[in-house]
Amino acid sequence: MGQLNFFMTQEEIYKEVKQLIDSDSFLLFDGVSFNSEIPVPMTEPNGIENSKRLIIWIKNEIIQPKCSQKGAGDYCDNFLFDYYFDPIIEFDIRRIEDNLISSSRLFYKTGWVENRELRELHTKQTNKIVRQFKKRLHVFEKIKPFYISNGVIDLLDNGCEIELGNGGLRLNNKEINSP
Repeated sequence: MGQLNFFMTQEEIYKEVKQLIDSDSFLLFDGVSFNSEIPVPMTEPNGIENSKRLIIWIKNEIIQPKCSQKGAGDYCDNFLFDYYFDPIIEFDIRRIEDNLISSSRLFYKTGWVENRELRELHTKQTNKIVRQFKKRLHVFEKIKPFYISNGVIDLLDNGCEIELGNGGLRLNNKEINSP
């Protein structure tokens, strides 16, 4: 299990999602619950400005993207992927509201996929995505384990603040960079 917490602008998230969609290694699905057991993958990142969570499916030869659970409560009558056993990565997308930037995250559980070959592929591809994201992000000692993009650094220079977790500590540029 692992996660990468980061701050990115909508434009930067759009570029990352576009790159994942254009890749031959992943399928992306908008949301967490679907009307069909076999949801339709995204072909373009259009509309992600309204998305709260994407599911990244690791393409493989062993199983095709098919929801393995039936929802309950708010998800009643919908279908869901199983984040324990399906080769997926959850991509939570947060927004900038009133000059406050909340963190997005990638969340994954690579060790629970039952098929050994698929588990190894899932681990490899998850590590690849995390490395790909981290290449475009910066880490500051005061906010570890959170990462920040160049676009967010620019927003911090212009008066925005970041929030470390929902309702968490709020920091501005001076506080992040002070000794």
